[in-house]
Amino acid sequence: MPEPAAPDEPQPDRIRTRRGFADELTLLRERAGLTVRQVAARVGVQGAHSTIGDWFAGRGLPSTTSRELLIKVLHVCGEDDPARIEAWLAGWRRARQRRGSPRSGPSPYRGLAAYQADSAGWFFGRSKPTKLLIAMVERLGEGGGGLLLLVGPSGSGKSSLIGAGLIATLELGTVHTPGARPMETLKGLEGPLIVLDQFEELFTLCEDEAERRAFVTGVHALADDNVVVLGLRSDFYTQALNHPELVAATENQLTLGPMDEDGLRAAIAEPAGKAGLTLEPGLTDLILRDLTLRDGAPAAGALPLLSHALYATWRHGHGPAITIADYEAAGGIAGAIALSADTACAELTEPQRALARRLLLQLVHVADDTADARRRVARQHLPEGAEEILDRFIAQRLLTADRETVEISHEALLTAWPLLVSWLKEDRAALLAGRKLAADAAAWDREGRDPASLYQGNRLAAAQDWRTVTTHPPGPLTAEFLDASAELARRQARAARAGARRLRRLVAGLGVLLVLACLSGVAALNEAAIASEQRDIALSRQVAHQASAVRAADPALAARLAQAAYALAPTTEARGGLLSAFGVPFNLRLSGHTDYVHDVEYAPGGKILASASKDGTVRLWDVGLPHRPRPLAVLTGHIGEVGALAFTPDGRRLASGGDDGTVRVWDVATARGLLTMPAAGGAVYALKFTSDGRVLASGGAAGEIVLRDVATGRTVNRLRGRQGTVQDLAVHGHLVAGAGDEGMVHLWDLTGKLPAPAPAPAPAPAPDADPASNPDPASNPASAGSRPLSARADLRPSATLTGHTGRVTSVAFSPDGKRLVTAGDDSTPRVWDLTRPNHPRLRFTLPGHRWIVYGATFSPDGTTIATAGDDNTARLWDASDGRPLQTLTPRPGAPIDTGAMSDVAFSPDGHTLATASYDHLLRLWDLPGPALTGGGRTRPVWAAPDGRTVITGNGDRALRWDVSDPHRPLSRTQVRTEGLVKLSPDGSLMVTAGPGGTIRLWSLTGPAPTLLATMSAGATPPDSAEFSADRRVLAVTATRDFVIRIWDLTDPARPRETRPLTGHTGFVNSLAFAPSGRLLASFGYDRTARLWDLTDVARPATTAVLRGHANAVYHGAFSPDGRTLATTSQDTTVRLWDVTHPASPSSSAVLHGHGTYVDSVAFSGDGRLLATGGGEPAVHLWDVTDPRAPTRWATLTGGEGPVIGLLFAGPLLVSGAADHPARVWGVDPVLAHRAVCARAYPALAAGQWASYFPGVAEQQPCRQ
Repeated sequence: MPEPAAPDEPQPDRIRTRRGFADELTLLRERAGLTVRQVAARVGVQGAHSTIGDWFAGRGLPSTTSRELLIKVLHVCGEDDPARIEAWLAGWRRARQRRGSPRSGPSPYRGLAAYQADSAGWFFGRSKPTKLLIAMVERLGEGGGGLLLLVGPSGSGKSSLIGAGLIATLELGTVHTPGARPMETLKGLEGPLIVLDQFEELFTLCEDEAERRAFVTGVHALADDNVVVLGLRSDFYTQALNHPELVAATENQLTLGPMDEDGLRAAIAEPAGKAGLTLEPGLTDLILRDLTLRDGAPAAGALPLLSHALYATWRHGHGPAITIADYEAAGGIAGAIALSADTACAELTEPQRALARRLLLQLVHVADDTADARRRVARQHLPEGAEEILDRFIAQRLLTADRETVEISHEALLTAWPLLVSWLKEDRAALLAGRKLAADAAAWDREGRDPASLYQGNRLAAAQDWRTVTTHPPGPLTAEFLDASAELARRQARAARAGARRLRRLVAGLGVLLVLACLSGVAALNEAAIASEQRDIALSRQVAHQASAVRAADPALAARLAQAAYALAPTTEARGGLLSAFGVPFNLRLSGHTDYVHDVEYAPGGKILASASKDGTVRLWDVGLPHRPRPLAVLTGHIGEVGALAFTPDGRRLASGGDDGTVRVWDVATARGLLTMPAAGGAVYALKFTSDGRVLASGGAAGEIVLRDVATGRTVNRLRGRQGTVQDLAVHGHLVAGAGDEGMVHLWDLTGKLPAPAPAPAPAPAPDADPASNPDPASNPASAGSRPLSARADLRPSATLTGHTGRVTSVAFSPDGKRLVTAGDDSTPRVWDLTRPNHPRLRFTLPGHRWIVYGATFSPDGTTIATAGDDNTARLWDASDGRPLQTLTPRPGAPIDTGAMSDVAFSPDGHTLATASYDHLLRLWDLPGPALTGGGRTRPVWAAPDGRTVITGNGDRALRWDVSDPHRPLSRTQVRTEGLVKLSPDGSLMVTAGPGGTIRLWSLTGPAPTLLATMSAGATPPDSAEFSADRRVLAVTATRDFVIRIWDLTDPARPRETRPLTGHTGFVNSLAFAPSGRLLASFGYDRTARLWDLTDVARPATTAVLRGHANAVYHGAFSPDGRTLATTSQDTTVRLWDVTHPASPSSSAVLHGHGTYVDSVAFSGDGRLLATGGGEPAVHLWDVTDPRAPTRWATLTGGEGPVIGLLFAGPLLVSGAADHPARVWGVDPVLAHRAVCARAYPALAAGQWASYFPGVAEQQPCRQ
């Protein structure tokens, strides 16, 4: 009988509820000694931190689509035993399980749907604003009419207050919405009470500005003798007030804020009581706590979360009581919407999920100047086959539909469902482009299809590019508009050619007229120059935006466009585009295949690349100059798909196999066929040569691996196992690995099973020899001078690897043969230890791919693993521990049938990764590119004065990088850490976090770090530290602490703690020393920055408190001259302060432009530039030469995830990112121009130039 678990040991068998799941999972994490942040970082999944945090906090349960993520969390926390994993999964299922049958009948709660007049009996909690709204309407009615504005954030309950409060009480009026054609709505409006809810539709659905103005004028006229109530989302308030007629409505404005606690309690309890249900004691208090009440009220937009959580709780229960267990099973406040949406998606097939994505994104209005909003769409415009998906989401009350239209029930879905959030993020650029295109098409149609409204030049080229790559097909009208634009362009081109011929005939007679024209032309010269300059500026900005739109799909084209735009006019947009040219993982595209590309292989010398395709061809490419690839030859002969390639070790021959059941051997130099060998049993899927090139292993539909003598075509051995169809094979020395359909990988040890090498090398074989038709070695030129290999008995596996749960599609040995990587249908590659080949063991798995993984291989030095799969990504992993390093996504959001990546191959020098894809292309990726791939949450912490060396920290290690070539950073050394890492300005000292709230001080002057001292930093782990410029003072704080601790490091081996700094009334986020070393700045949650005088480190004093930010102050940085301090905040602004006189600082400027919180800030070495970053994947650069008048200099785009650290290193800028590599950016346009010339191939063709720069003489910037 097993011993009972210790009281503090996690026991998944105890799990029954969401709270129980959170408690046991927290015990597991604490036993592993990890924080939530560390768990999320080690899991390595983008955007997973908040989701995982909700699990530990009890705010939500893993959804059905998060099962694999949960397993990753368990692995990170030390659970490796499959039985224990299954016990956890069983507990998770119990916590999610519904008790009994869901309730049926009328629900006392509305979910995401608004309360209407017919549901007014269930509407509670808003009695005060209802009475106030009615009183305001009656007062206006008594005066003859007028406009009344009801304003509130999304989710504050405006629609319910109108329907169940105002309309139901007065029994008067009906509710309308503007819709896409507001003038049609206006025709049906009549008094005495007119209600226009969701007035923001005027800006989200109506694209015609003239119709908007006419509608507002008409509504204003109606208010002369009727009461008109407008319900408006507060984030559209400014747009509404741009119409002067609506300004009058502000005189009668009711702002709807958050519901108070009494109202919330009524909204929770009263509907249940009316339905004859009781609430379990403590449930209401739990719900209110989950709403994160502050000062008696939740966030203003929390009501939809509450309403849907209550509806889902009611559905999950049975009997007369609504219980805490029901509430937790429904997902609670934080998870109910996501759980309902996941439930709607749970049983969808992959094609249906893709269709659901298209459908839901079609129901969202995206904009770059306001928050996303729902949009109503006519059923006739929905994707074909969407009805079943609609029914699922309607059943969960997430969508609302009538016979003609469909819409999202509430905008809360747009932020509360992580999957939809990620879809919106990935597809935002395409959706914005499609929206603009649809608006222009509608305007063209309204104007009688005037040809002047059609696209031309660069606008047409950009639209055609969008149409080619988008996963959101244009509607019929938009397609007509694009087709008409293209036809107009063709007609204009024909006319231009005819006009050019006529012009040449007239030139001879223009001489005299030209003299006369010169006399009058001088006066117009300046005006023409100004007009030309304005045209160039406009084109520069336009093309820069187009470059940004295509950067992910075609980085080389984007780089060339940005370069040309900057050469035309150095606008801020073009400068940002040029500097961002290598902000995404850079690749060159090789086109030529006309169908899926299945396989890609480098020849051993690295100068030749081969690709095999479904189009039945093999193509050879010259990649001796990786940034100037060119096609060499097309090898034809196979009938049907070609799916396997292998070079001989000397690179002189290439073998190919395909669906036609043959293996062909080609001479690489001449591209001529040498041998054709039939493969018994059908299609060939895998090929590999032995190390001497004399034996070729092939596998495929026959279910066995056949070893053949290349010279004769005769079979040497047959390797058989239980793998079914052989999907892939690998050969290393005497080992062969075979992967197949049955989820197993077999190993065969061929020691002593192959003949000895021939005594002399064979001469060059004759072309087109066919050993199958002439098996006699004496008469076969291919066998001349070589010893024939004799057939041997079939061999059985020496070992079998199990664990995959579907086909194994890829297998590869490490260069030293001691490891094996396998991958397949279960989406999780595995790495095996083959130190004892007959007794292999699993080392680790590589979780992260979402679907089938088709390719997996080791880098030539064995330090990196590359994988590629159906999820449109290739991923790089640390081969020593499986840590994710980098994700390469060539076509974000592309569907499987065009986006899947089918194979990967490293170049022999490891500097390039070739990928094959279903979009018919090969891509050559620069490795590692301008990325510091330490894995996890990577933050730059130090740069050498010469800018050649950078150190990054990522939670558990610090890495030193050589960035002399920013496109190919080299990792030199690493040090294990536990969170915090900070270096002194001269790089001689380093401080790191230690266990139990300690910090460790290291000397970096020797060949390896030397521990000098360990100091206590308090009860909470420190996560911010700064050295003074002379390294004599160390300041440390923790984000859960109000105190700043100071150490005197005059003797680093004996640090002396002095008096702590107190004064902040909230947590201290970070610290910064001025260059003088005597002034310290601290930045806190109390919305202040504080200046401290440390001239006497034993007696520090407060110098000043800087106030001005409207929310928490996150970070700050001093300019190199110490005169300016920049601070960042959650309020989305950056403030510049003049601290020339620290005792009397003053505000210099406020920088606006970030769309969300600003976290990171850094000055360039010369103080001319300021870099800022935060919650968006962009870095803003500002010219602060004059701190009182800063200007935007450039925006760097293409990075991934929020920016979590910035650091200048000479002419480079390093930005950190959450769950992504740190990235190296060049901030010198001249160097960026040279990099584009060297790496982006090919140059813009004449036709491309004419499309993007109409009317501008063609330029070649790299020739200038």
